[in-house]
Amino acid sequence: MRARRELDVLQRLTQHVRPPKELHIATHGGERDGQPAVELAPGNWMTVGMLAATVLIPPVVVLTVCPVAYRSDAPHPPHRLPDALLHAGAKVVVAPLWPIRDSAAAAFSALFYANLTWTDMLKRPAHTVAAAVTTTVRELQHLTTGQLAARHLLLPLGDLRADPTERPFADVRDHGAWTCWS
Repeated sequence: MRARRELDVLQRLTQHVRPPKELHIATHGGERDGQPAVELAPGNWMTVGMLAATVLIPPVVVLTVCPVAYRSDAPHPPHRLPDALLHAGAKVVVAPLWPIRDSAAAAFSALFYANLTWTDMLKRPAHTVAAAVTTTVRELQHLTTGQLAARHLLLPLGDLRADPTERPFADVRDHGAWTCWS
């Protein structure tokens, strides 16, 4: 019953919205009834099937969602959120392979969108997104806190701003997780 109410609310909200070119989901991930799902609000989960029933899945989906990729024991495919989104119509999905820090996800997102070539997106979405991910991962690994702050003043780096020469995301756990599925 609760899932039906959630679906009704989402359908009403999206009935007058043009289909998006890109969808960014930043939340917790998991499962609902054995299917990959995202938590839209505390205790309110939506499966990819429910999402696809309410909005057209756009060509590009970016997930800053944990966990997304490591459900190898799921009873039936698709067993990962990226697989489910591709099956629902996305052309390319960007997501981390493992849980990452919120600050690393925020930094990745800010850099990724700065690196994305929107004019090429409709012609070659997978190639365009993969190039942006590659560039973003390299930047995330090497940029210092001072450089990040100069480029993205609203980036929530918190205490990391204390040392402008520090490379806050040099650890492979922060930058190495990002990948493209297509």
